[in-house]
Formats: sequence, structure tokens, C-alpha cells
Amino acid sequence: MFIRFKKSFIMTLILIVSLASAGTSWAAETTVVLEKLILSKNEISVENGSQATMTVTALHSDGTKKDVTELTKWTNPDDTVATIYNGKITAKKEGTVTVIANYGNKNEELKIIVTKQVKNLTTKTENGSLDLRKGGSVDVILTAHYTDNSTPENVTVKAAWSSSNEKVATVLNGKVTALSAGTATITANYGKQVVTVEVNVEIVSRLDLDVNQLSLLLKESKAVTLTATYPDGNATDIPKDVTNDAVWTTSNKKVADVLKGTITAYGAGTATITASYGTEKITLEVDVDTTRKLVVSKQEVYLSLLDTDKGKSTEVLKLEAIYPDKKDPVNVTELATWTSSNTAVAYVNKGTISAEGSGSATITAKYGDKSVTVKVDVDVARHLDLVEKVGMNVGKDQQLELNASYADIVGKINVADKAVWSSSDEAIVFVSKGKISAYKMGEAIVSATYGGITVKTKVSVDVPISISLNAKTADIKVDSSYTAILNAVYDITDATKNVNLTSKAEWSTSDEKVAEVNSDGVITGVAKGTATITALYNKTKYTMKVSVGLVSVLEADSQLIVLSSVADADGKIGKSKDIVLKAKSSSGGNEVILAEDVTWKSSNPSVAGVTDGKVTGYTKGKATITAEYGGQKVTVSVEVDLIQSLEATHQHVELKTGSKGPKEQQVKVTATFSDGTAIDVTNSAEWKTSSYKIATVNKGNVSAVAYGKTKITVKYAGKTLSIPVEVDMLKYLQTDEVSLKLKVKEEVQITATATYVDGSEDNVSKAALWTSSKILAATVKDGKIKATGKGKATITISYGGKKTKVMVVVE
Repeated sequence: MFIRFKKSFIMTLILIVSLASAGTSWAAETTVVLEKLILSKNEISVENGSQATMTVTALHSDGTKKDVTELTKWTNPDDTVATIYNGKITAKKEGTVTVIANYGNKNEELKIIVTKQVKNLTTKTENGSLDLRKGGSVDVILTAHYTDNSTPENVTVKAAWSSSNEKVATVLNGKVTALSAGTATITANYGKQVVTVEVNVEIVSRLDLDVNQLSLLLKESKAVTLTATYPDGNATDIPKDVTNDAVWTTSNKKVADVLKGTITAYGAGTATITASYGTEKITLEVDVDTTRKLVVSKQEVYLSLLDTDKGKSTEVLKLEAIYPDKKDPVNVTELATWTSSNTAVAYVNKGTISAEGSGSATITAKYGDKSVTVKVDVDVARHLDLVEKVGMNVGKDQQLELNASYADIVGKINVADKAVWSSSDEAIVFVSKGKISAYKMGEAIVSATYGGITVKTKVSVDVPISISLNAKTADIKVDSSYTAILNAVYDITDATKNVNLTSKAEWSTSDEKVAEVNSDGVITGVAKGTATITALYNKTKYTMKVSVGLVSVLEADSQLIVLSSVADADGKIGKSKDIVLKAKSSSGGNEVILAEDVTWKSSNPSVAGVTDGKVTGYTKGKATITAEYGGQKVTVSVEVDLIQSLEATHQHVELKTGSKGPKEQQVKVTATFSDGTAIDVTNSAEWKTSSYKIATVNKGNVSAVAYGKTKITVKYAGKTLSIPVEVDMLKYLQTDEVSLKLKVKEEVQITATATYVDGSEDNVSKAALWTSSKILAATVKDGKIKATGKGKATITISYGGKKTKVMVVVE
């Protein structure tokens, strides 16, 4: 028994201690209170007709946060500008309104700015990109173009700007600042539109070093210069020297290292020096020799076999070896081994180069294990000139000139006696040093080769170089004449040697009804049209095309006609349009054209037809109208119902079936054609609704039928727009009574009030649906509740997708 008492005492003691401890804890508790409301934005811009979302966060004294967006009440002094419900902002018209968010005992203001609808954004940049140097900056002007076609606005400071790579370039209110080499995309957001600008910082197209190869002695240093060329073709001049700004690296520090363009040799061998600037790199091969290096007095030599002031037949080179242990270079010209890649062009002996023949060769000087090369050009001509055709008689000689043009010699030099000549048929023509001798009748090709270039000429002996008519075409009037001449050319340098073959030829016409020709080549115009005149000589035909009474130029007053299958009431786009033609006769004078005299044709009559120049549009598509007159044709492109865009005045429609409306909304649609003309096509467009039970539409007039959401579709010329429609969108539904106590046969009228998302209210007692859960206790109609028997009933009111209830107790 003592043990039981002891256990009970211990349990009682533990309970007392626990209660004491708990009492202390309760006493230490503090009250958590709401300190402030935090809005996701205190100022917001919304395009007219668009929506935006806000969030509201409650901050408590203990540091905790809670999203109270849907619990927040909003006070709106002007719901014609914008409405807000559950954080959702709907822009109604242009303007500014300040609404107040209330939750608990805290308020917070939100400024709503409703702006115009932005159609597109443009920036003043070339090709949509910027090329900047490091540290440079440029202001990008952002212009907003609105759907109402009002004056474009500079919205640079209003837009939201961002950079895809802030290490390369930053942007603030349109001011772009370059920070480092690379590319970045600058983005501007305004309204619902976005525009981007590509930024290139220090993007160079090429890097150049002042040396292509470098040989150094041990411990020797040499500074090289780096030049950057930008895509616009200009070498950088700020900074003037990019050597210090480049990043320099070496492939082998034990051989050679580099610091800001200064290369220092440390050991024998080769190393590759790399310079990086912007986005480009360039390399330089460095050779470090502890023994010696070779230096030649010239690396490029030009020689000539010609007797000119500038031409030289020999060139003396000097070759020096530089030793690390000697202060001055040593002349090793006579000790080196000299070779030529082509001794027929240039021969070399102990540094003296002699010109042997025209062409190019490479001279190599080798001393020890080192060698250098020298490029030699001997009489290498840029261009050779030789007469194209030569006519001569049997037994005659003629000296040809072969004129060469050189890079460093002003004027041309006759090198006929230095060239290599040949004839394709020496039995007809023989050639030596440019002198040609004719042996018998016939033709041969004479070729001349000099300095690696070959040119040719055709030589005709007692054979005409060419036989031709004096013209290929002729324009004459009816009853007028033109004389054609058939001429044989024997010598292009002497017109007196040419022979007139007109009377020896046989003349004919392809159409005597258009043009006639006699035996002397006289052509006479008979009627409008074209004919081919032929001269037959020695079994060869020579032809001339003759136009009689035809125009030389035919022009239309328009190259493109834009039509509508339904004529615009304002006359901006018509269903028909006349084409006016202009013509010039062969003599150059203006000619009057009657539309009925022109042959008209449409490539697609089902799209557009044409009658006497009047073009009429029928269905959507493209067609080409062709007009033929006086032997000429002209075409005009026609576009029917080809529109670039279709725009509606409303992007969203909200309606109400209640007494306070609006029950209807007129939507207008504008079509913009390919030439930029915009017309109202509301009445001619095709309108449809996805649900006639919710809303109907007739020529853009949308009418509310019943609660719900639907879409209005408008179609015109192949373009379609969809407009969301909401009918009776409620915020909530409430009654003036939520519970009633009635006696049998007692009646009470209840009022049902609908509060819409825009904040307006309407008595919907008759429009709402009333039901009773127990008609033996209570019935209801249009809000009038009648007690029918003792018991309880729940009255349910439904309207606009919302429901509320009234509890009824009948005693």
C-alpha cells in the first residue's frame, strides 16, 4: 500500500509542475499583429483593353508573410478608367486612377495608368544593331506606334529595358553602355510590345601585326605593333595603338615571352605568340637562335629586259649574318650559297641577280643552317594588248604591235620583238617578232606569249573579216523608206578597203503586206507590223528586223492595282479601276491611245477581269493584266482582297443581361491592304458566335443573351479574329436576408443583388433562379418566400454562375 501511495504522490507532483510550467508559457506569449501591406507594384501601366495582375502580401509583426490578394478589398474612385478585382486589373479607357487596397486595418495605394494600345515599337538604329567600343555609349530612342494611328510617342524613359549580358553592355532608360568585348541583346518592353537591339562591343573584322615573322637573338627584345580593323573598314584610331589593350600569350615561355607587344627571347627554339583583341586573334611565329640570323638587303626585286629609265637588268643584294657575341653584323654575301628557282628568268651569282627572261623566280641564300628568300619578277606584265582582227592580201607583210603594261612603269611598251610568236597555219600566214606575211588566201590564228601571258589575233588573207548589214533593226513609218547596206570589212584599220555588196545580194521580205524591199536594199513600209528583211550573198543570209508603224514605248499609269470585291463606302478601295496607257512612236513622239484599240487580257479572270482598260475585282487573289498595242506589251499586277492585317476596336467584350447593362456592344473591324490603305469592313465581314445561348452578333453588334463565356469570330478576306465575350460575370451574389423565421402562411419578399466584376450592382430578384429544398415548409418565386408548413427549408438563389442561400424556419 505504501508503494501505491508513493506512485500517486509522484504523479500528482509531476502534474503540478507541468501545470506551473504551462502557466508560465501562456504568460510569456505575445500577440502577432499586421504591420503593413506590400503591393507587387505601387504604380502600373496597362494598355487600354488589356489586363494585368497585382498581388497583395500581408507582413506581420513576427516577420511572417501571407498572400492576401483575394482577401483584399479595393476602393476605386473611377471605375470607368480601370477596374480591379482579386488583384486582376482591367483597363477601360485612357487615364489615371489611384485605388486603395484594404486588408485588416491597413491600406495601401496603387496608381493605375491606362495607356493607348501599342501596335509596334521602333528604334533608331542601323540594321537593328549597334557597334560600340569599350567604354562607349549611345542613346537608343524608342518610339511607340499606336493602334489608333495617333502621333507616335517617344517612350524611351517609360519602357522597361534589359540586357541579355550585362558584363558586355548595360542599358538604362535607353542609354546603352559598352563594358567589355562581346555581344548582347538589349530588350525594350512597352505595353505588350517588345523590340530588341543587338549590341556588338569591340567586334573587329581583322587584326594585323606589323611583322609576319620574327627572328631574335638570345636575350634580344623586339616590340611589335597590333592594329585592329573594324567591320566598317576603318583601322582603329582610338586608342591609336591597340598593342597595350590586347591580351598576349606565348606557346613556350622558355623560348620567348611577350608583355604588351614586346617579345623577349630566352632560349633557342620556336614559339608562337598570340594576340587577342575583341573577338579576334592573330599569331606570330618567333624563331630564337643562339648562333646567328640572316638579313638580306631586299626581299622583293623587280628587273626588266627592256631599255627604260626604270628598268634594270641586274640587282646586287647584300647578305649579313648577325651573331649574339658580335656587336656588328658580318657580310656573308660571297660565302653564302645562292640558288634560283628558275634560271631562265633570273640567274644569281654571289648575290648579283641577272634578268634572263620574263617571269617570276625565287632566289634563296643559305649560310650555315639558315636561309632567306627573295622574290624576283622580270618583265611580268599586267596586261598585253594585240589587235583582235587583221585583214590583208596575198603577198603582203604587216608589222603587229604587242603593247605591255607594267605595275611600276607608266605607259605601254611594245615588246613584239621579245615575245614568242606562232601561227596556227604557216602555209597561210607566217609570223616572226610580230611581222606577219600572207602567203595564200585563208584564215589563221596568230598567238603571242610574253611574261606568262598569251594573246591571239585572227588574220584573214583575201577573205573579208566580216560581212554585215549596217543595222540589225529599223523603225519606219507607213509609206516611208529605209536603205539597208550590206558591207564587207577587209581591214578594220582602213575603211577604204571595205566593199559595198548591196547590189550583189538577193533581197527578200518575210511579209510583203508589212514591208517591201527592192534590189538596191530600199525598204518601204506598207502597213503596221513587223517583217524580216533578208540579204542573200554567197549562200549566206544576213537579216534585219523592220518595224512599221509600231510604238517603241508602252507604259501604264500604275504598276499595281489594289481592289476589293466589296467596294469601300468611303471610296478608299474600289471594286474597279481604269488603266491609262501612254505610248511613244518609233520616231519618239507621243501617241494617243484609245482603250478599245488595245488588246486586254487577264491572267486570272475569276479574280479580276478587264474590259477596255477597266479592271474589276471579283474574288480574293492575284492576277496580271496584259495590254498589247503597237507591238509592245505592258503588264499591271492586280491584288483583290489581299489584306495584311485585320484589327478590331475591342479585344474583349463584357456584357450584362440585367437592367443596368450594357446589353450590347458594337465592334468595328478595319482591314489594311497591301498598299497600306485601311478601310472599315464591319458590315461586309462574316460574323459568328460560338454559343448563341450566351451572346449573338450581327454586323459587329454583340448582344447578351444569358450568363457565360463565348467567342465572337470575324472573318474577312481570309483573315480571322477571335474576340472573347463574357456575359454576367459576377463578383458575388447576395440577398438582403440570410435567415428567416416565419409563421405558417406568412410571406416575405427577399431582394437578390448581383455585384459585377466592375463593381456595379443590379437587382436580379426576377432574373435569378429561386429554389426551395422543402416546398412543404416554404415555397419561393421571384424572391417572394411563402411559409406553407412547419419545418425548415433552404432557399437557393442562382444567377450569373453564382449562388447564395437563405435559411427559413417555419414555426
